[in-house]
Amino acid sequence: AYELSLGLVGSEMCIRDRNKSIAVRRGYLYGSGPFKKAITTGHAFERVSPSESTENSVRLLLGNRIDMFVGDFLPVMHYIINNDLTNKIELVKVSGSNKNLKVLVWPTYFLFSKHTVNEEFVDKFDNVLKKMIDDGTYKRIHDKYNAIYGSAQSASSVPASSIVLDE
Repeated sequence: AYELSLGLVGSEMCIRDRNKSIAVRRGYLYGSGPFKKAITTGHAFERVSPSESTENSVRLLLGNRIDMFVGDFLPVMHYIINNDLTNKIELVKVSGSNKNLKVLVWPTYFLFSKHTVNEEFVDKFDNVLKKMIDDGTYKRIHDKYNAIYGSAQSASSVPASSIVLDE
């Protein structure tokens, strides 16, 4: 398994092997912390390449044009599993553990168009979502897909490439 050694020195992300390249999604926000600094300062990676999609990032990775990419855990794992790539791509682990390396945790929101969705629908959506959160349905759905995609990754054998993901 490929292990990327990441650490913090002050507020800077340090990578022992700086001759690696990474793809990041064009238009994504990566905060202002250590990972954002690592991909914008030019000190952490040999090359940072923009990517338009998970599919594009995977093609770059499997074509040996990058060494890793960053993406959202569930959609990326869904793509990897549905395209039978678990034997070719592996998540980067936290050094010395079997836990997936998280580079960033960012809140996600539901957004509706004011032109095509009325307030009544938004209110109904909010109420149903609140009920799902309160009764545990939301957590069960989330946990189900984390378990499916997490267990599928652990079944991979010898990876050809590596990937950095955030959950």
